[in-house]
Amino acid sequence: MNSDGGMLSTTLLNSSQTAKMATLRRYLNQFANRFCITTSQQLTWLAVLSSLCLFVYYQLYLHFTTNHLESEYFVDATKCPACFGTTLCKRFSRGEFRFHSYSSIRILDFVNVKNVYFATYLDQKPVVLKKLGHTSEHNQFDRDLCTNAESGLLGCDVSQQIYKSKLSDIMYADRLEEKDVMGLSDLVRCPSRRLLDRIWDTFGERQFDHSLARDNKLMLATTIAFNPEPLIYQAFPNRKGWPFPVYMGACGRFTVQEYSGHTLSYFYKFNFNVRAALAIQALKIAEQLSENREEFALYLTDVSEDNLAVNSNGEVLVIDAENIIVVDRKKIKEDAKPGWDVKHQSEHSGCGSRRECIMFSHTDLCNHYYSDHNYYAVCQGLFSKDSKYGDGGLLHSVPSDLSPYMRAKVKDQISECRSPSTQEGRYLAVKQLKATLMKLIT
Repeated sequence: MNSDGGMLSTTLLNSSQTAKMATLRRYLNQFANRFCITTSQQLTWLAVLSSLCLFVYYQLYLHFTTNHLESEYFVDATKCPACFGTTLCKRFSRGEFRFHSYSSIRILDFVNVKNVYFATYLDQKPVVLKKLGHTSEHNQFDRDLCTNAESGLLGCDVSQQIYKSKLSDIMYADRLEEKDVMGLSDLVRCPSRRLLDRIWDTFGERQFDHSLARDNKLMLATTIAFNPEPLIYQAFPNRKGWPFPVYMGACGRFTVQEYSGHTLSYFYKFNFNVRAALAIQALKIAEQLSENREEFALYLTDVSEDNLAVNSNGEVLVIDAENIIVVDRKKIKEDAKPGWDVKHQSEHSGCGSRRECIMFSHTDLCNHYYSDHNYYAVCQGLFSKDSKYGDGGLLHSVPSDLSPYMRAKVKDQISECRSPSTQEGRYLAVKQLKATLMKLIT
């Protein structure tokens, strides 16, 4: 009985397979007859489709198995010293950094216009890699370096041309001078001796004896001119309490910082208490960056829900520091120019066709010991009535179970912070808003 049953099962299986093959041949013949395809053409099409499948498979295999960060050409280390640094290049070449998730797919680089990538260090520690600008900005920077190259743009080697550029003056300096950096970026919009020495002394791209060789100096000049964000992170480090990510270093035109968590935009759908707690932290950051024991004011000129993030400890950090203006308040006090101690008040005059913007004047910020600019920037950038998340931005949808008085109070204080009705009114509005929010979440 068992033997007969096995034979019967085998017969049925063979019959099923034969039927399937016959059906497939019939469909192929019908397809061939309809489109007048001969047997040889069928074989040709089959070969083409097989080759295409193998190509797609090979490309996907490369995307997910090749560590492009090991290539000095991919990270633009070949352009150094016209780059941000080389301290991490050995770790890159050893494969200690690897792209994570969709950042591994190179075809997506075409839509990753900001050149921000997610990766891991030693397959465990989450990090963020940045090229600090769009590809078009890198290309323009290279064109600017090569403007006077004898070989023309196509034959220009930026790694050599930088020695002949206007940035090369720094190679012969023992410290940063105003004439070398004036106007290169917001970081040095109003430079002081104390600020320039701080940037020079904290720059991490150094030789083994901690001195700055000429190539290190060119990397410093490149970073100041292209995007000074890494210099902010190093001069005002997280380990000393500044609200910025931990900076790890650079290789070529890739910088590495610790992953700082979800941006504030991720929390806009959370309940009001969570958002209110984050708003309080943002206002405290505005206060810290305006007034601190080191007497440096760091003015935020680009505040949005995507430029601040919340780390695993629930701390809000500023993750985009490109456009921060640093003012040496001690120098302003020492120079004591007319009007230096008059409190400067930022005014919002509208954004035109743009939904949101931050208005500011470099001159005003650089010449006043006091300014409410950071409070204005946070209230306008995060709590705007024009926010895509609704009236109030991060503080949208004030709970309906609050009394009409408390709901109106929150909205009035936000409005006063954005556009104060009295001179110095923004300082009071921020103090009141923080107190009100504290009451609501406790």
